[in-house]
Parts: sequence; structure tokens; C-alpha cells
Amino acid sequence: MSMFSVNTLKSSSSLLLVAVVSLVAITLSQSLFNNARLDLTQDKLYSLSQGSANIINAIETPITLTFYYSDKATREMQQVRAYAKRITELLQEYQAAANGKIIFELIDPESFSEQEDQAVSAGIQGIPTSPGGPVLYFGLTGTAGTTDITDQTKTQVLPAFSPDREEFLEYDISQLIYKLGQTDKPIAGVLSTLKIDGARDPRTGQPTKPWAAVAQLEQLFRVKSINPATDNIDDDIALLLVMHPRQLSPATSFAIDQYVLGGGHAIIMLDPVAEQDQAQTAGGVSSSDMPNLLKAWGVQYDSTQVLGDLTHAMRVNISRDRPPVRHPALLLFDQNTGADTGASNFNREDIITRQLEKLHVSSAGVLSALQGASTTFTTLIQSSQQAGLIEVSKFANLEDPDVLLGAFDTTGQQYVVAARISGPVKTAFPQGKPAAELAADPASTATTDEANNDTHNIPALSESITDIQLIIVADTDIFSDRLWVQVEEFFGQQVATPFADNGNFMINSAENLMGNSDLISIRSRGQFYRPFHVVEQLRRNAEDQFRLKEQELIARLSETEGQLAALQQPPQAGQQQTLNAEQQAAIDSFVEKKLSIRKELREVRHQLDQEIESLGTWVKLINTLLVPLLLTVLILIRSWIRRLRAKRALGNTP
Repeated sequence: MSMFSVNTLKSSSSLLLVAVVSLVAITLSQSLFNNARLDLTQDKLYSLSQGSANIINAIETPITLTFYYSDKATREMQQVRAYAKRITELLQEYQAAANGKIIFELIDPESFSEQEDQAVSAGIQGIPTSPGGPVLYFGLTGTAGTTDITDQTKTQVLPAFSPDREEFLEYDISQLIYKLGQTDKPIAGVLSTLKIDGARDPRTGQPTKPWAAVAQLEQLFRVKSINPATDNIDDDIALLLVMHPRQLSPATSFAIDQYVLGGGHAIIMLDPVAEQDQAQTAGGVSSSDMPNLLKAWGVQYDSTQVLGDLTHAMRVNISRDRPPVRHPALLLFDQNTGADTGASNFNREDIITRQLEKLHVSSAGVLSALQGASTTFTTLIQSSQQAGLIEVSKFANLEDPDVLLGAFDTTGQQYVVAARISGPVKTAFPQGKPAAELAADPASTATTDEANNDTHNIPALSESITDIQLIIVADTDIFSDRLWVQVEEFFGQQVATPFADNGNFMINSAENLMGNSDLISIRSRGQFYRPFHVVEQLRRNAEDQFRLKEQELIARLSETEGQLAALQQPPQAGQQQTLNAEQQAAIDSFVEKKLSIRKELREVRHQLDQEIESLGTWVKLINTLLVPLLLTVLILIRSWIRRLRAKRALGNTP
């Protein structure tokens, strides 16, 4: 056999060996590392959070998760297919992390099939793709301990995955698993003078929908309404929510006092200007306060003061012929502003606010700790240092927020909007239960006296039996739909898509007071909001200049008109008024000043647009050129190092 044939055989054998090794390596990698993933996102958006892991570890009864997805019906719907793949991969992550406690099933319910009947009976929402076309099924069911889909006590359903809620996908699935593990929902009592559960608006005559925050609360609690005139809080109330306690009777305040002293947890929401109060007088404001209880809890609050903040003021449109103006009391708090100076809006050490990204408040109040209080006052949400206080009276008949800006002064101090209160306290009613008020109906006096005598037989608590646990928020509008959520119809069901973390803050507070923090760590994940703080600061600075120039123009106009009025003489009867040289000069001067200042205003607006456009250009250059160039340089350096090492290795070879 020639040397050529031997070499050829060796070469062929080597190629065959390489092919076999490669095939084995690929097979082993697919079997051993099929689920291996590297998540390089900042917030680990594509990995299960620790909260989900805790919920999975707490599973006692095996759970079956069934994803009904019409695969064949979506062959031409690439966006839906991509979303379905994301859901499938995430459900496989749950299955892998559960070590057999979660069984994942994927079912394609084709038209007129047994699987379609199963999907419909399970509560999956059928979505028509086209007139006369196939129906799309795109939902999830979870069953605990049984495969009987009719056992409602062991079944939870997500009727249809909405693309608008993709950012909240992990939370929705983990919440479904969490609710499957609940034996009985705790009761949340809501004492509110606001129509949060839906009513008829007396100003428009139109029915109003229940607040989305209440619907969100009902997912984890059994919500029970409490009469604002009650004199007793039932023992089965695990969490008490007091919203806008306007003109509560002493008996109701005493009931709240005793509930808190007895170890009950509560969320208290006050407001100097409750914009959602339908009972407020026309043009007036509706304020709420609990002075006796707040003092006993070591909290100071003034219902006549509203928080203003120039850093976080949002822009609102007043009219078509005016540019948007900043509203100093309509605020957008976010996680990044002031973080470098330690003046962040959110307390990053508290689990309730640790992962909040942005939150809206409107005409909020201010909280602070009383000196010498026995409680611990922990700030949860606070303003920037460019903040100050505004009198409530200025909000009566307010139409133009520019009026608030004109007389607004910052103090360089941060003001607290929400706080956690804990520690031992004494009763706000040291004299005992206040006497019952006289009934409006004399026939009910005997019944009232009898009930009062019965409750007097129960000894009143003079101090807390354990440290109280409260969350106090100086705003009620914070949970109204307009500030945080958009509710839309999605094929027959109401889909709430949050654009802020207001609802998360409420549910986080409720769950934390109830001792469950697992869902809190999941709820705020997936937020892709990244504000351009430099752009916003440029805009704020330019708007300040614009407003000052506008005020200067108004002042000059007023001064010139006054001069004209003083110079002009009323014409005599039958005579035509003429302008003298001095009057004409004043008018010419006015026109010249007006044109000059209007030119300055245009220059300010032009400079604003130019600076923002320049900044945007730099951001685009960095994203499109600098980052790829940097990656290319790193790859070239790595390749050069490899070649250098190879040469050294060859040079050291004997």
C-alpha cells in the first residue's frame, strides 16, 4: 500500500472520528443542557424569580398546568407564535424547578375536537381569528390534586393570555399557582367614603366601574365592605383598608382604634384633596383626616397642605393655543431620579417599595413622625428635594395649574407621602368608648341604646397587645384607575394593563402586612420603563425659562396698558379721539417690546428642541455605532490574544 493511500485512509478515519465525536457531543448537549439558558438582562426578566421559587417549593399537592394553544390555527400569526413559545418555555421552567410537583401539558384544541370541548369546559376564552374562520384558544388552567376540571375549588383559569400583559407573564402564572395552594382566602375589610366599588356619578348621571385596584385585591382576598358609620370591626377581618375617612363618627374611630390595638393590620389612606370624591361640593375640595388616631400612632398630618414637587411635576394640556404646563401637584415618582444623591423616591430597603419603578400621585398630603412617639416611622415614598407645600384653598375651582407654579416655593426638603408605622401604642380614647350619638329616628333609640350597652360590656383595650403594623398613605387618588391602569375589553373579558406601579404598591402593602412576600418580588418584574432623565431635566429647565418669560410678558403688557389708559383722554361728545405723539410712542414701544419678548420665547423653545434633538442624536450614535464598534474591538483583541498564545505554544514545542 502506497504512502498516499495510508495518509488518505488516516485522513478519512480522522474525519469520521471527528464526525462521530461531534454527533455524540451534540446529542449529549441536547439531552443534558436542553434547558440551559444564560439570562443577561438587567432584571433577569427571563429567569424565575426567588418569589416564584418559594411558591413552587411550598406546593404540597401536585399541580397540573395545561396550556391550551391553537398551534395549527396560528401558522400565519408570527407574533402570536412567538408569544406562545415564550409561554411554553416559561412553563417548562416551572416544571423543571418543581422537581415533579408541576406537570406541564400542551394541548392544541383543533376545531370540533374533543380537546376543543375540554378547553371550553375549562373556561378558556375562544378568540375568533376571522369571520367564519377557526377559533383561537390561548389560555392556561391549573389543577391541584385532581384532573377533574369541574372541581372549581381546585382549579384556576387564565382564560386568554393578552399580549399587552406579556411583561407580567411570570406574575400571572405564579399567582395562579399561589391561589391553587390557598385553602381559604383571608378577608379584607374596606371602609371607604369613596364609591370604589362602582356607582352612579351624580355629576354626569353615568354609571362608574369599580376601581381596578379593588378587582386586583379580590384576586387574593375576600373583600368585605364595611359601613363608614359602623361602631365595630368584625374579628374575621384579617386586613382593614380605610379609604378617605371623611367625617367619621367618634364611634367608628373608636372601632378602628380597638381593631389596631388588638393586633389588626390596616392600610390607612388619607387625602387633603380627594379628586375622586363624588360627594364633594361643586368647585370645592374634599379632605379627610383622623387627628386623634394619627396622634396616638405617632404620625403628623395636615389636611390643609398639598405636596408640590417641581422635579416630578407632570405636564398637562390646558388649551390648544398653549403649550403643556407642569402641574406641581400631579406627580410622577420613579426609581432613578435622585438615586445617585440618596434622594430616591422609593425606600429600597423595604420589600413593599424595593422593586417599584414608577408611581403617580395627585394632590397628595404629607406625613411626618411626631417627636417623642413610641412608634417607628419608616418612609416608603417621598418627594424630591425640589418640593414644597401648597394651601388646599388654591385647589378650589382650579383650572390652570400655572397659577400654582406662580406662587410655589421649594424648601430643599423631602416630604413623605407613604410610611410604615410599627411599635407599641396607647389608645386614642383613654376615657373609653365615646357615647353613642342620638339617632335621627326616635323609634330606633331603644335599639341603639341596647346595642350600645352590649358593646360596653366588652372591655376596651387601653394599649396595643403587640406592636401595631400600619401602612399610611396621604393620597387616595393614587389608586384611582386614571393614574395607573388602562382597562379594556379583550374578547368579552376585562383586561387591566398597568402603566404605573400604583396597584402593585397597594397589593404589596396588603400582602406584606399579611405576611406573604413571595408574590411581591415577582409583581414588579418585567417593567421596561426607562425614563430619559437628562431629556426631562432639559425640558423642565426650558419650561421654567418659558414660564418666566411669559410672566414677564404679561407684566409688561399690564404696565403698558396702564400707561396707555393714563395717557388717553376720554373724547368729548361729538369728537373723534386722536392719539397724540406721546401715546403713539407708547404704543410703538409696546409693540416693539411685545415682538422682542415673543422672539425670546421662540428662541427658548428652539433651544429646548435643539438640545433634545442633539441628545437624541448622540444616543442613536452610541447605540448604532459605539456599542457594535466596542464589541468588534473586544472580539479582535480576543482573537489576537488567541493567536499570540498559539504562536507561543508552537515556539515552545521542541
